[in-house]
Amino acid sequence: YRGIQQNAPVPSQPPVPPENALPYPGTSLRLGSTGQSVRSMQTYLNVIRAVYPDIPYLVVDGEFGERTEEAVIAFQKQFLLVPDGIIGPITWYKIVEQFLLLTGNASVSLEYPGEALSLGSTGQSVRLIQGFLAELRSRYPSLPPVTVDGIFGMETQTAVIAFQRIMGLVPDGIIGPLTWNSIIQQRNLLVP
Repeated sequence: YRGIQQNAPVPSQPPVPPENALPYPGTSLRLGSTGQSVRSMQTYLNVIRAVYPDIPYLVVDGEFGERTEEAVIAFQKQFLLVPDGIIGPITWYKIVEQFLLLTGNASVSLEYPGEALSLGSTGQSVRLIQGFLAELRSRYPSLPPVTVDGIFGMETQTAVIAFQRIMGLVPDGIIGPLTWNSIIQQRNLLVP
């Protein structure tokens, strides 16, 4: 149970909009929708795609076509939402939240999850750290690439060891509190 607990979807609750969030337009965006809200979501998904390359690149044209639907489904799968291709309030605010995190318009103050992440760990905490390590390659090109899939495999362990060496930490490939806080701190330094 403990192994799958962090991967289990949480029952739908009314989303709490992130601070500085682009407000939900009041109606769902879906195949055939057009306008500025669609254009905003296409732009946000393209930014998020930098960390989550499974999301297809979109032409920002304000038209919710099949390609936009594919990108929304890929995003929803990535974040364990219902993959229906519709941007309702839950998907809207999750897209906005991720965009704000990636662009630095929202500070990342994430507390250590309480247990070390190491080879074989899975879940959102692993996915988050993988995303941050992927971002940090722009500042530290010697970091090896890492797949953002929520599975702490050999590739992630290699990236963690490389990061630990760069930071002067014990290169054990385990994300304990020191390595966790160092990754968060370094990621926040990327934000202007």
